[in-house]
Amino acid sequence: MLAARLLIPPSEALFQCPVQGHHPSRKVITSRLRNFLGTWAMACLLLVSGTVSSLRAGTWTPLTHAAPGSVHLMLLLPDGTVMAGDGDVSWFRLTPDRHGSYINGTWTT
Repeated sequence: MLAARLLIPPSEALFQCPVQGHHPSRKVITSRLRNFLGTWAMACLLLVSGTVSSLRAGTWTPLTHAAPGSVHLMLLLPDGTVMAGDGDVSWFRLTPDRHGSYINGTWTT
């Protein structure tokens, strides 16, 4: 919070003229405001690009045992099992193995 306060000048600082007693023209105010907003936009862009580039994409690992039918929807339940629906009337339950891995888990209907 302190760093953000240090970077934002008071609003009147954007519109102060270096000549004492002189009121800045609309052109000067617009130029200063554009520079100020451009600086903040660049800082935000750099922050977001640094965050996005640090994210890693996950990978999919095929299961040892295929589901008993086609799966269109999967729901992770609080007990760690996964309910998988075919989008119609069939539901299947994937239970992880004793090590907690879904790769070697078992399907029940």
